[in-house]
Amino acid sequence: MTLAQQVKTAAPGTTIQLAPGNYGALSLRNRSGLTIRGGTFTSITVRGGEKLAFFDTRVEAEPAKRHSPMVLVMDAANIGFERLAIVSILSLEGDRRGYGVNILRSTDVTISGLTVDGAAKGMVIMTSKGIRVRDAVLERLQSDGIQVGTLDGALFENISVGELKPKPGDHPDGFQAVDAVANLTIRGFKFRSVGEGDGQGIFVSDAKAAARHTNLVIEDVVIANRFGRCVSIDKADGVRLRNIACTSRPPYIDRPGLYLKEVTGLDALDTSACIQKRDAVQGIDKQRKTVKCS
Repeated sequence: MTLAQQVKTAAPGTTIQLAPGNYGALSLRNRSGLTIRGGTFTSITVRGGEKLAFFDTRVEAEPAKRHSPMVLVMDAANIGFERLAIVSILSLEGDRRGYGVNILRSTDVTISGLTVDGAAKGMVIMTSKGIRVRDAVLERLQSDGIQVGTLDGALFENISVGELKPKPGDHPDGFQAVDAVANLTIRGFKFRSVGEGDGQGIFVSDAKAAARHTNLVIEDVVIANRFGRCVSIDKADGVRLRNIACTSRPPYIDRPGLYLKEVTGLDALDTSACIQKRDAVQGIDKQRKTVKCS
């Protein structure tokens, strides 16, 4: 029986254990209560449905274009991935294509133990709620490590982003919010970009007026990047910062590494950067330090 046949006939509560091998493109539409263990795929698409779980899954392919999602979760709820590995194969021209993980209009999606290698972007998550990403390594990307927008309730914990190689016109960030987010926690974030290709660290600055970011917790962050902005937040209410270490590299060491603008309810402790700047900020700001960058 093929995998497609197994999925079609599976009753809620079924576990499918796959033998080693490549099973091509997997598409699940409006399925519920299904667990899949093992397997390598060229893509995984989940449209609708709920209570789906994946364990020890690998996705490896050469995406057709930059915006091709390698793992897509759309309009779904209670979806889990544990130990998910994604490899985007370079095109013949050396282009990095595909979004490692793309989550749209979904609720309660948990990914634990994620690696993304060689994609255009590591993760793109929009208009979703209850997203949890833990223990992720996102490497050799063209642009953003993680790009989000219109999120409510999201946790990103123990995240490592490295080696961004943007092309002209890219606006690369380790973590970027392109629209307002609420109840967002980033904990244990490392950005170690090297070489000519580089980007900003955590950039939560693009809430579309009159929207504002609310209830942000960013702590235990280490960022060493070539651009000036290590952590940048503006138009936000309720911001907790703890143990933030930013180090910029030439030629951008004259720009603020940690920049806050139009922020209320700040609770900051132990932040360091080459240059720090606050503009229209209200709240508590303790143990703020500058370090020499050269």
